[in-house]
Amino acid sequence: MTPKQILSKKFRKRISPDNMLWFEKYQNESGDPSGYYLKVQEFLEFCAYKNNKDIRTIDETDVNSYITVLKSCGAKTPTINSHKSALSGLRKFLHSNYPDTFDERFLSELPGHERTDENPTEIKALSLVQLSYVRAYNRSHLKDNYIFELFFQLGIDKNDLVARNFPESRNAEVDEIIKKASKSDIELGTINSYFKRVTKYLRDHDAYDKSRRNINSYDLAEGRNAYFLRCPNCGKSFENVAKYWVLARVNIEEVDYQGEYSIVCAECKGAR
Repeated sequence: MTPKQILSKKFRKRISPDNMLWFEKYQNESGDPSGYYLKVQEFLEFCAYKNNKDIRTIDETDVNSYITVLKSCGAKTPTINSHKSALSGLRKFLHSNYPDTFDERFLSELPGHERTDENPTEIKALSLVQLSYVRAYNRSHLKDNYIFELFFQLGIDKNDLVARNFPESRNAEVDEIIKKASKSDIELGTINSYFKRVTKYLRDHDAYDKSRRNINSYDLAEGRNAYFLRCPNCGKSFENVAKYWVLARVNIEEVDYQGEYSIVCAECKGAR
């Protein structure tokens, strides 16, 4: 079913020909989820109604005005968040592919996602035992492993996973996971189904409280805070598992100094 636009024609106006050219490039070349195109189109129609700005000069003030009007039209928090993800996808596409026209300042301070009813106040990282059970469950399911590891290793939310809006700074293992699942079609329903199944698996093995809600992406993001360390040399983050870390020390011959051993990631090995 084709999604409907939220804003009435009262808040929309025909997109200028120049802006439409950029929108068509995004629509035809980005590979973003098809639902995002209608959201971006609606935003550009709103901007045409509001001030008829050139797309190159659209900023966070326009986005905030758009979100305010969406809310006044009854849009709920998950819908608002999906619109923000769509605009993030637009920014990423234009800046990555046309950096001379859309530099790093273009929509660089988009408002973050808002908390929803499924963002519980009682967010809790998985215990080491629970984490082991989950990975045992995921090992024969490529798509499940993809969903879990990207939430766990990147700390992103569901809308960004669906839109494939991943942080540019990430380690080689995450890149490999993304590559293996490059053709996987992940929707919100797929993610919710995974959390339901993996929670049941934990309960079946007496590893998860039956009275507690299902695991969600916020628990996995919290796990990133608990289980990940940042390499002091290259700045990348890796799980606190031995294979990702080595001991290294700095030797400075010209001043005859040999430092103590420090823990650095196995990817950079402390190289200068």
